[in-house]
Amino acid sequence: MRVKSMRVNVPGPEPIWRNLVGNTGSRGFVQDLGRPLGGYGHEMETYLAETPDDFARAAALLVDFNTEYGDPAPPPEWLAGHWASLVEQGTAIVPLIGRPAIGFGVLRLRTSTWSAGLEGYLAELYIRRADRAQGLGTLLLQFVIDQAKARGATYLDLTTTTADESAIALYEKFGFDCHEGKGKGPLSLYYELDL
Repeated sequence: MRVKSMRVNVPGPEPIWRNLVGNTGSRGFVQDLGRPLGGYGHEMETYLAETPDDFARAAALLVDFNTEYGDPAPPPEWLAGHWASLVEQGTAIVPLIGRPAIGFGVLRLRTSTWSAGLEGYLAELYIRRADRAQGLGTLLLQFVIDQAKARGATYLDLTTTTADESAIALYEKFGFDCHEGKGKGPLSLYYELDL
């Protein structure tokens, strides 16, 4: 069983960093404001995939992710091209953290069924196993949320398994909720069907 977590206008935790966006709005630096981030000192770059190398690195990380959990993955070359196409169409963004990237996300953007606004589906979020438990997932997820808001999204949803306790803790820290009525109703479930 997978849990569907959702939240409108995700505020994020009390920030200990700031996002400095360049003139194009497509590159930023997430910076600690005086508290160390594990072995990474005081700076870790977050940015959006734009080049073939960026998409190739994100695709390689997805293969690592799926291998870690025993899931199949498409060939990374195909995946990199596919994600580049989705980004070019304006239906997705692929955020990365670190150079070379040690984590990535895939955010799908869609028009809401309830309004003319955008909403997002966080299809992937991954930090390499060796780089976890240092706050990097928090930095990457905040960057994803900032990028979604900058594009006008007012709602994000995602799925995770009940076995992934660290992911659940991260999402709940940001205010994601897996209950209908946001904490008041029954548990929301996610179902799949291959067609």
